[in-house]
Amino acid sequence: MVVWLPVTGKDAEEFLNSVLIRNEKDVEGVSKEMKLIAAHSASHGHEEVAKFPLLLRVRSTFLPRSEYCHDIPLIDLLSLDHRQDATTAALVEAAACWGVFQVVNHGLPTSVLEGAMAVTKEFFSMPEEEKQAYAQDYESGRVQGYKSTLDSIRMTRTLGSQLEYILQPEPLSIKDKWPSTPAAYKDVIEEFGKGVYKLLVRIVELLLAGLGVSKTSKTNRMLKGNLIQMLRLGSYEPCPQPEMVVGFKPHLDHTFLTASVQDDIGGLEVNKDGQWYKVAPIPGAIVIILGDQIQTITNDNFKAVQHRVVLNPNSSRNSIVCAITPSSDTIVSPALELVDDAHPALYHPYSYADFRLATFQNWYTGQEGLDKFRTQLHQGGTADQASKSPTIGLDSPLNIIAAIKPRNQNPKSIQPHQDFDFQTPILLKQGTLVA
Repeated sequence: MVVWLPVTGKDAEEFLNSVLIRNEKDVEGVSKEMKLIAAHSASHGHEEVAKFPLLLRVRSTFLPRSEYCHDIPLIDLLSLDHRQDATTAALVEAAACWGVFQVVNHGLPTSVLEGAMAVTKEFFSMPEEEKQAYAQDYESGRVQGYKSTLDSIRMTRTLGSQLEYILQPEPLSIKDKWPSTPAAYKDVIEEFGKGVYKLLVRIVELLLAGLGVSKTSKTNRMLKGNLIQMLRLGSYEPCPQPEMVVGFKPHLDHTFLTASVQDDIGGLEVNKDGQWYKVAPIPGAIVIILGDQIQTITNDNFKAVQHRVVLNPNSSRNSIVCAITPSSDTIVSPALELVDDAHPALYHPYSYADFRLATFQNWYTGQEGLDKFRTQLHQGGTADQASKSPTIGLDSPLNIIAAIKPRNQNPKSIQPHQDFDFQTPILLKQGTLVA
C-alpha cells in the first residue's frame, strides 16, 4: 500500500524512514508529527524547504498482504490546505496510474461514516415487505427507491439488493419518499451526502488543476453548475460458491467520480492491466473511482477504471456508493487547456443524455458508452482526419448555449427522474421509461 504524505526537510525524511505504520491511528499520528516538523523547519528559516515538499512512500503492514492489494494509493488529505501542491501531485499520479485510490482525513467524521453504514445495514435487515414499501416501479416512472435482489438480477445482472436516490439538486430529490425506518436514516444520509458531494467536487477540481485546467475555465464552471449527485446503498448476501457468480458485474461508472464506502467484508475489486486487485476495506477511508466523464474532459489523461463486486462465502456485504454526474443537457468534451495540435481532441462533444442513450444501446453488447463519441484519431485514424470531425470544446459559445438551452421536447415529457443514472441504463423516451 502507498501512503502519501507531504515531507519537509531532512528531519522529516529521517522520521518517515524510521516509522512503522500499522493502522489508521498510526497514519494520523504520523500526519500530526509531520505538521510539527514542518512548522519547526519554517520557524528556523527553512521556508524554501517548507514550500517544496517531497512525496515519500511509507510501507504499511496493517492489512494482510495475501488478501488485499497494497499498491492502490491511500492519500492523506489532512494537510491539503497547507501542502496543496503535494497532495494534488499525489492525486494526479494515483488517478493516472490506477484510476482508483482511497482517501483518509477527507473531512467526513468517522461518526458520519459509521452512522451511514449503520442505517444501511438496519434498512436491509428489515423484512422484505417493509422494504417493498419503498420499491422502484419502472412502469409508473418511479426509478428512485428500493430494488430487490430478484429485480437487480433481472435488470442489471447484479446479485444484491439496492436502495437508490438522487441527493442533488434539490428539485430532483424526493426526500419526502425516503425511508422513515430506520428513524435516523434521513438525517444521517443527508449529512453523509453533503460531505461526499463537497469531497468529490474538491477532488475533481484538484485533478483538473494538476493537469493545468484553470479554476476560471468554463470546464470548471460547468462542473459546479450542472451536477447530479446519486446515492446507492447496497446489500449482498453470502454465496457458498463466490467464484461462480459476481455480486456486481465488471463495469465502468458513467460518472465524473464515484465514492464508495465498504464495510469490513470488502469485496470491491478493480482491474488494472488485465488483472483484478482487491481493494482493502480501511476503516475511515473512502474509495474514489474515476468514471467515463472525467476520462472525456481530461482527454484520456485519466481513464475510467473497470471494477466489480465479488461475494463472500460466509458473510453478507454492505456498501454505500455516492457519485456525481453531469445533468442530461450538459455538453461534455475535452477541456480546451488539454487540446492542441500535439494533443487533438479524442472525443466529439456530446450531451450527457446522448451518452446515456449510447450506454443503454450498448449495455448487453460489451461496448462502452464512450465508443460512439471517439474521434477517428482515437480509433486509429490520423490527426488530419480527426481535425475534420466536430471538435467544439466546452468553452465554445455554441456548447455553452446548448448546455443551458432546454432540449426540443414536450415539457410535459420531461420528468425529474430523467436525470437519474448510475450504472443502470435508464432511458426516457416519449415519457416512457425503458430499462
